[in-house]
Amino acid sequence: MSASFAYLRDVRPYKTAWRVQVKVLHSWRQYTNITGETLECIFADDQGAKIHATVKKDLVNRYVNNLDIGDWKFIENFQLTHAFGQFRTTSHLYKMAFINGTVVTTCAPVSDSNYLTLAKFESIQSGDHNSCMLIDVMGQVVNIGEIEMVEANNKPTNKIDFELRNEKDERMPCTLWGSFAERMYRACVEADGNMVVCLLRFAKIKIYKGIKSISNSFDASQLHVNPLFQEVDQFIQSLPEDGLTLTIRQNHKRLQLQSVKRDDGFNLSSDLQVGKARLLCTIYAVDTDWSWYYFEHRNCNKKVTPIHTGGNSVNSKESKPKFWCDNCKSVVTNVAPKYMLYAKVMDATGETKCLLFDSIAHDVIGESATAVLGGSLQEIENPEDLPDQLKNIVGKTFLFLVNVASENIFDGKDAYRVSKVLCKNGLLPEAASEASLEHVDPASIVSGDQLMLTYTDDTTDSSTPSSKRVYPHNSELSEQASTSKKMCTS
Repeated sequence: MSASFAYLRDVRPYKTAWRVQVKVLHSWRQYTNITGETLECIFADDQGAKIHATVKKDLVNRYVNNLDIGDWKFIENFQLTHAFGQFRTTSHLYKMAFINGTVVTTCAPVSDSNYLTLAKFESIQSGDHNSCMLIDVMGQVVNIGEIEMVEANNKPTNKIDFELRNEKDERMPCTLWGSFAERMYRACVEADGNMVVCLLRFAKIKIYKGIKSISNSFDASQLHVNPLFQEVDQFIQSLPEDGLTLTIRQNHKRLQLQSVKRDDGFNLSSDLQVGKARLLCTIYAVDTDWSWYYFEHRNCNKKVTPIHTGGNSVNSKESKPKFWCDNCKSVVTNVAPKYMLYAKVMDATGETKCLLFDSIAHDVIGESATAVLGGSLQEIENPEDLPDQLKNIVGKTFLFLVNVASENIFDGKDAYRVSKVLCKNGLLPEAASEASLEHVDPASIVSGDQLMLTYTDDTTDSSTPSSKRVYPHNSELSEQASTSKKMCTS
């Protein structure tokens, strides 16, 4: 087995045959109605780069006992999707997803670093930190209230408020929920007047009536009280020598059940709409971070992942490549390549990104993915080596009908899925005028940061925020690729 591995900063989603060496910083189980119970992890490499990883419910039992916090691991063969959403645990552009062929092996410790990225109180209050990103915060607990029992999300939940100070004696209000609140209060009571230092990792920034505070983000956060970290020792030595001690405040009303709305989401603007829109643009490049094709099982029309034989090797070109089908739960060989093309597009005022699935990309390119690949069923080895058929679409102008999803509006996803090609080379057929009631004014794409939608039946402009990044498709590729299915609009 090769001893080589990639740094986290270098991994990109055009292939699955990556091998990285990482430390497990955090792991927790998470449940949603859509995914069921998954195992979520945060990894760091010895360069300090961090990445969020997800182990889906079917694979949790296989990996859960091999991902202990603090251990160093080699992880190879995994997928990468774009990281987006309201509460991101790391700043990495991509998110790791374990697949059936993911291999986890133990390696010798590389560093005992905790890879903290501590946010300064001043920068939090000034708004320098993106409130969608979780942060690390450390401070001395100077006062704390008693535990309150409140009703949050229709459930009785413990809540506690306290205040931290830093080495400059600046203060930061904090709120902890659930078991975090219980642990914090117990630690302060047991301290018996001694100094209490709180380190809250992967914490979220809350903004209420213009005041910023810190809170845990469910189990994605970590609470450390007086941890034996080198950073904590350095922090204590930097504190003012003023003899400030911890004060435990008594609440006026104890254990009174109150109804509060837990601030785990943002107020969504009602003037933004999900739907379809026209976009007149010119393709200026193909995004080579992503593969421009994927493989589909011919029997069930679902996406499959290549099976690697180990040691970061790929399928032998002499043998028939094998793939794993999650839908059929079996190894398959009867597969076909399908387009999944991320195109960088622009007009005279700015740029954005469009995602073209199989039938749409076939219409634009003029050939099937099977024909372009010449029958090959291998993953991309050099993402910059594009076939001529893809190079030929660069510089051409199209009128696309694009889907504007809620993720585009609220979660910073700025790749818009194309549902139809209305015209090519700038020539608009009469049929295009009946394809959609919505349109996009090309002049309304502002510097690639906003896709402004102008609806013919509503003169209100709506802006879609983005972070100048391309984002992934839904895992059900075959469903998205089908242009016969109608997208819900609201």
